[in-house]
Amino acid sequence: MTRVSHSARAAVLEEKDGPFVWQDIEIDDPRPDEVLVRMVATGICATDAHVRRQQMPVPLPVVLGHEGAGVVERVGSAVTGLEPGDHVVLSYHSCGRCPSCVSAHPAYCDLAWEANFAAARLDGTQGLHRTGAELHGHFFGQSSFATHALTHQRNTVKIPPDIPLELAAPLGCGLQTGAGTVLQAFSASPGVSIGVIGVGAVGLAAVMAGNVVGARAVVAVDVDAARLDLARDLGATHVIDVRDTTDLSMALRGVTPRGLDIVLETSGRAENLTAAVDSLAPPRGRVGIVTFEQGAGGGVTSPQLARAFGARDRPGRRRLAAVAHHTGRPLAGRTLPRRPARHLLRLRRHQPGVRRRRSRARGQGRAPVPLLTPSERTSQPMCDKTQRPIVATDEPGFFGIDNYGFPVNRDDPLDPPEYYPPYLDTERFRTYRYHVEELRDGFYWVTSAGYDAAFVVTADGVIAIDAPPTIGENMVAAIESVTDKPVTHLIYSHWHTDHIGATPVYGPDVEIIAHEITKELLERFPDPNRPLPTVTFRDTYTLTVGGVTLELAYRGENHCPGNIFIHAPAQRVLTVIDIVSPGSATFMHCDASQNIWAWYEAHAQILEYDFDYFVGGHHMHYGTYEQVKTCVEYFADIHEGAMAAVERFSRSDRLDEILTATGPGRVWVGTENAINSMVNYTVKHVLEKRTSDGRLWSDRLAGVISQTKYHAYTVVEAIRLERPRPQSGYRLRGENPPPFIA
Repeated sequence: MTRVSHSARAAVLEEKDGPFVWQDIEIDDPRPDEVLVRMVATGICATDAHVRRQQMPVPLPVVLGHEGAGVVERVGSAVTGLEPGDHVVLSYHSCGRCPSCVSAHPAYCDLAWEANFAAARLDGTQGLHRTGAELHGHFFGQSSFATHALTHQRNTVKIPPDIPLELAAPLGCGLQTGAGTVLQAFSASPGVSIGVIGVGAVGLAAVMAGNVVGARAVVAVDVDAARLDLARDLGATHVIDVRDTTDLSMALRGVTPRGLDIVLETSGRAENLTAAVDSLAPPRGRVGIVTFEQGAGGGVTSPQLARAFGARDRPGRRRLAAVAHHTGRPLAGRTLPRRPARHLLRLRRHQPGVRRRRSRARGQGRAPVPLLTPSERTSQPMCDKTQRPIVATDEPGFFGIDNYGFPVNRDDPLDPPEYYPPYLDTERFRTYRYHVEELRDGFYWVTSAGYDAAFVVTADGVIAIDAPPTIGENMVAAIESVTDKPVTHLIYSHWHTDHIGATPVYGPDVEIIAHEITKELLERFPDPNRPLPTVTFRDTYTLTVGGVTLELAYRGENHCPGNIFIHAPAQRVLTVIDIVSPGSATFMHCDASQNIWAWYEAHAQILEYDFDYFVGGHHMHYGTYEQVKTCVEYFADIHEGAMAAVERFSRSDRLDEILTATGPGRVWVGTENAINSMVNYTVKHVLEKRTSDGRLWSDRLAGVISQTKYHAYTVVEAIRLERPRPQSGYRLRGENPPPFIA
């Protein structure tokens, strides 16, 4: 049978360390499952250099190249989904029959070496020939250092024709290896911290992928200043020039003191691998290695892996949860090459900001029309040129615009001395700014003396409750101070960022439980530091982990929609955030709550539970049942005073008197005085009243003098706007002025 072939030219490597020499060759007509591609572009990867130096035993002479892109010229009779004229990217080859391939993990094909490095078809034959001499091809199923390549339909990926082929070529190996490690092998989620050691093609792809997923920190490490500049252009938040440091792990920890969630090591240097492991965040930091196990000349060997990991996996320092070791196989795909390649192309289409940032940094092209960020919008002047701008300073005595707004308050009486707990004066708290305390049987309370959270240690891991940014990574430090168990579950009390905005500190693999409304709000207002819950519920949810049970309940909207009750019945601890703050008057405006009457109703709902300890989310204390009752009594007095104030000052005769007292031309001053009259009446009622134990509120709760006026205003307005009015609560026709409730 006559062999049909096609003329081509290829860069042939004849011998170790030899030059690539252009020669005329012949390429077989495609077999039924093969494709003939006219090459337009190809990348040059370090793997090609390793083969040239024979650090990988690929037979010579050979046509290398494995990051090809081009146009289909001919297809075999059994090929589907491709036709002449299609633009394609070429990637690694696989057998398609082994368990890994059948389960859509061809990167781990049983015949990965034979399919990619044997420089022949899997049946041992050759499709590339030259006159009078042996020639090997099919490197990575393509041998793209040629004008034409004979490929297999499994490693030939169709791409849109508007994608420049010279940019698409590196997707076949380097880019999908780096990006695939972050996106697939690590499944990185928003808010993680990522370190990339070595920012060649693979490392830069990892940097871009970190930018795409919304990592809070992407640290690029290299010895080449130009590469580091490019890494910053492509999304790195920090760069480290190894020449400027004697301790790389310390430099990495200088970015994130707790350590990095993910580190990708691409340099193949043993000392960098050690630094990567040392810089991981406990207890579940992960490191990925892109190198060759044998013969890579200064690369990392398996014994070095054992030493690097074993020396640091000692009791009390669980620094490593997983390792991805790349031994020459593409780490990018757990699926066919077409899926990661096309996914990266979609990201390119939907992430134009990366390219724009690079162009602006290098002064190329027209600058786009500037769009204001939310913070920039709020800082734009909203006044005409005749108005004097207000300029904030960082001077110690600066206090906003107190000549127009609120005056500086320095004269209120001191809080009750028992409000300030002993831990505030300890050296540990002054140094680390957090306090952790066991309430009962593995249930711990954590505070920054401003914000509170909690966690429960179980036999199978730690359940965290909230992640306030004010506590931040100290939450993890608190957990590590009492257990080496990982955080496996996180409960969102509600959706507000001041209580869950540090969620990434727990790592990317935590199961998050929240009310379904919380998820809806986070979907509507996305935030990478508040990832979406993985488990939601409507009315109740029982979480049992390692022998510990927490009962979650939604009793209706209170502080905000979705705010839940978290009860630990065995430990007799109740957590309800932003309702009351034991020992204090609670933060202004009823803790900035949205539904005041539902918030009041939550007071009664809390007292329905049987608990000894209460976590309220704020200030310096956990509480007891009796302390919660005290707070409930305080707010009942505010309600009582506000009801009387509205009744007294809203009648038309009183209202007219107040409104007209300021004279003509000051209607808004009169309105302010009317509302303030009700507020002041309420405050006087509360502060001068003898409470149930005979003392004043200022003697029982901290913050009463400063906060009561804000609570009074909020409750007065809620009564005026939302409470039913008496039957005569509207103006009758012809009455002026009538005795009506305003």
